[in-house]
Amino acid sequence: MQHEIDPIAERSVCRQVVRHLDAAEGHHLQEAVRLTEWLALKAPDEERYRAAHIAVLNVMAALRTVREEVERCELSAGR
Repeated sequence: MQHEIDPIAERSVCRQVVRHLDAAEGHHLQEAVRLTEWLALKAPDEERYRAAHIAVLNVMAALRTVREEVERCELSAGR
């Protein structure tokens, strides 16, 4: 049995998810920057700092990927 999804409701849910992602992205970015700064102070070793920086970039890339998927969902819901 297939259920029809109301496109307006689907777009609304997608918008809510994007708003939550925006808030989470800002929060995670702040935390990642703080962590990188802390590591740079505690372990000024260049390799550790670069590893922390790469971890920050990976977190941001993952958030961007999720955001892109949600935006695709929103576009397909707008049929």
